[in-house]
Amino acid sequence: MYFYRSNQQSRGLGIIELMAGFLLVVLVISLFLDVGLLVVGTMINDEIVSDAARAAAMGPPGELAVGKNRIVKSTQAPYKRALTIVENKSKNLPPLFFELDPTINISETVFQPIPVLPLGGILHGSVRVETIILVHPKFAIGLFNPGSISLTASKTCPYTWVMKSQLVL
Repeated sequence: MYFYRSNQQSRGLGIIELMAGFLLVVLVISLFLDVGLLVVGTMINDEIVSDAARAAAMGPPGELAVGKNRIVKSTQAPYKRALTIVENKSKNLPPLFFELDPTINISETVFQPIPVLPLGGILHGSVRVETIILVHPKFAIGLFNPGSISLTASKTCPYTWVMKSQLVL
């Protein structure tokens, strides 16, 4: 006994296989688009944290006292300088895919010796800035995880600040 399929049955199976293959290709392309969004989000966050750390290091420290990994408060100058950069950069992000967390973490280290007034002098230290960007995947990952994925970046920049002398010669 021989079994064979009619042309209508084989044509129907071919269409089903074609549709299943098409759905698989669409899913793989969607996954690549989401991974691309994550890579772009990482690059954007890295650029923002680098610029914010450089800005925080351009000027006096939060306190003129020796300290290691001291938290910089939001009222202190390094925080304000870094926050300005973060706010300016976040205006250019497409809100559909990326959202920059407005809270940033800044810590600083100040080394010996501390310059004293009226002589002034050089102060050495470093500033560490940490930012968080939220990536909203809209394709394959977004189907299974409708929320957002947070990516954290940090950068440490050394700084040398010169306290101006108040001596008049």
